[in-house]
Amino acid sequence: MQQASATPVGPQRAQRIAAYAIHALLCLDVIRPGYPWLLSCQLKSTYEHIRRLRDPDWCTRADAIYQDSGHRMCSQLDALMHRIMMHTGRRPRELTTADLLAYHRAVANVLPRARRARA
Repeated sequence: MQQASATPVGPQRAQRIAAYAIHALLCLDVIRPGYPWLLSCQLKSTYEHIRRLRDPDWCTRADAIYQDSGHRMCSQLDALMHRIMMHTGRRPRELTTADLLAYHRAVANVLPRARRARA
């Protein structure tokens, strides 16, 4: 077992450690962040782990459908589904229309503010 070091951690390493910790907490369903936070983050590797942990059979079928369709929107749909799953704690088959509408409202509220801030 490795002992903790008294050596200070640099800012880049600290950021990487924090990112790994957040990833683990999301995957273990310990935290359920709000949509504004989820929409502000890039969590591609976290999405992949979430989908495999929550419902591997559904993910295998979804992957086959995505592959067959060849449509570029599939990755965006995947990200949307995973944001909703991380927020609600539900599996893909448990998502409801109310979950989708809540996500839609959150996006409508968050994205216009982000666009205004960049202008």
